[in-house]
Amino acid sequence: MEKISGNPAILKKVNKDLIKETLKEFPKSTKPQLAQKVGLSLAPGNKAVEELVESGEARCLGYIDSTGGRRAKCYKLNENFELILAVFIQSGHYCCSVLNMDGKEISGTVHQHEEGDWTQELYAVIDKALAGCEREKVSSIGVAVPGSVNGDKISNIPTIPQWEGFALKSELEKRYGMTVVVENDINAATLGIHDKYTDSGAKNMLFLHIKQGIGAGVIINSKLHKGRHNFAGELSYMRIPSGAEGETLEGTLHGLCTNREAVIELVAELLANVICVIEPDLIAIDTCYLSEADAGQLKTVLSRYISKEYLPQIFIRPVQDAIYIRGLFVLCEHKTQNSVELYQ
Repeated sequence: MEKISGNPAILKKVNKDLIKETLKEFPKSTKPQLAQKVGLSLAPGNKAVEELVESGEARCLGYIDSTGGRRAKCYKLNENFELILAVFIQSGHYCCSVLNMDGKEISGTVHQHEEGDWTQELYAVIDKALAGCEREKVSSIGVAVPGSVNGDKISNIPTIPQWEGFALKSELEKRYGMTVVVENDINAATLGIHDKYTDSGAKNMLFLHIKQGIGAGVIINSKLHKGRHNFAGELSYMRIPSGAEGETLEGTLHGLCTNREAVIELVAELLANVICVIEPDLIAIDTCYLSEADAGQLKTVLSRYISKEYLPQIFIRPVQDAIYIRGLFVLCEHKTQNSVELYQ
């Protein structure tokens, strides 16, 4: 992220980026409306809009209805000016999508992993996707992996041991010469779910993934919370009252997996602790042990520990590959549209 302190050329870029962010939130806005929302005077605001139209990043939609004065033109971002390529890796397959800046899928394919080099196979998946779209428009690549991502390196990735300690992000950036985001798959899903349910007003959210292992993603104040060492959400290490001495939550759960009532009790204990710490507005659960119909009973058990007025919305349902892709889109979009940092 570039830091500035008064460079005119970069200040112009800041103005354009602010206008783009505002157009994303308020499409069909006029120049005066955009300038007012961004906090610019008319001259630099108008100039920024004109430059975005000239470059193709925004387009004019025509005139709005008059309210008594001259009719004004309104504008929106050109959703096809840039594309984002997202790859989600899990369960021995690559789910690959090319999306426009509205998040609409332009193309999508699924590739099964074959025996051999994971890195070369990922390159082949990305190369094929780039060959099938307007490559020059692809501004960033996002990859979700089943492991921890700390800085540039991947760790704790037992399903792809070849990538343990591997700087995948750097290698992809060197090969493709564009912005690359590599993120843990649960974090990507968390962002995808939060983005999908933004209309619910959920600023604080927990995504709980309980299948072969236990993972979680945390959203606080609408931002992904990862912790100092990306350890936030590692709920499998939690100890709870009903667990055996010295046993992790994951071990306790797998011992109870055939007993639905016991699983509900266990998950309720876990969530009670989390609710007391972050008070989420929404808890999304993806698990093979419970069904959507169990959400009501889960809240009933939870109400034994916590007053109902503090209980969040809870739903239990499978998280499809498209949600992981959506999370990667959110990450890439933020990375490519926020390249300048203001400071005093």
